[in-house]
Amino acid sequence: MKNNLGKVKHIFAERGIGFYLTVPAIVFAVLALVFYRQNGVTEFNPELNGSAIVCLIVGIALSVVSLAADIIPYKWISAAAKPVRYVAYLVELYAFLMFVFSQVTYIANVLVSIDGNTFTAGFILTAVFFVAAAILTLVSACLNALHPWTKNKAR
Repeated sequence: MKNNLGKVKHIFAERGIGFYLTVPAIVFAVLALVFYRQNGVTEFNPELNGSAIVCLIVGIALSVVSLAADIIPYKWISAAAKPVRYVAYLVELYAFLMFVFSQVTYIANVLVSIDGNTFTAGFILTAVFFVAAAILTLVSACLNALHPWTKNKAR
């Protein structure tokens, strides 16, 4: 049992900051998907944007693949998966743009303020989760190789 615990500790001690930031990025992307499915259909937008949903699901899948590639002990898999987080960021950013595109009539109506509509909490939370997922995915890709908790072995 102690040997297995040591292996688990070793697996997580060798991971960079990007590994740990990918987990909340996935959570935010899933929350964005849930909130968009719940709040995406309004009187201004009769249907959900399929591109936004598909791109968000692909971004989540790519993030999960990047986590799995970090855990697998083969160096060539880890090296081949390095750009995956950047691709996940781009796909999630595109999903956010498709979300905004699908909601443009709603946004215009609120900004013009003809009938006194305001942004709903669901719309704001959906947008925040989309942006948070994309930003955390980008930051995790940039900081993937940073290990501030490991000692310098050059001495």
